[in-house]
Amino acid sequence: MARPSGGPAIGLAIALGLLSTPAAAQINFFEGYVINLTKDDLDSMNMAAAALYKGEVARLDATSTWKNPKSGNSGTVKLIGIYRYNGMPCRRLAHAVKIKGEADPKRFRIDRCRVSNGDWKIHF
Repeated sequence: MARPSGGPAIGLAIALGLLSTPAAAQINFFEGYVINLTKDDLDSMNMAAAALYKGEVARLDATSTWKNPKSGNSGTVKLIGIYRYNGMPCRRLAHAVKIKGEADPKRFRIDRCRVSNGDWKIHF
């Protein structure tokens, strides 16, 4: 099965880097905005996402949430696609990240595919 089309989200390029403090990270999207998250935020977001894509039986529209009481940031992750790409099982995840003090959540999609060693890698 071919990889589904979906505009700029398919080519989503993510750069994770450290800010001036070692516990902070920055997600830079070529969608015109930057999201500043702590390491704990990223860990929580990744655990919520992994709960959706790592299972052998993935369920479309399944949702997982995360919250970091220290930073006040939170989010939801929803499984919106299941497909195969070059023989690899892949999952498309829709993220909505709510930054403390900001009215609107930041939204983005990430595709992950399971490579031959069993790891789930971000797929661009």
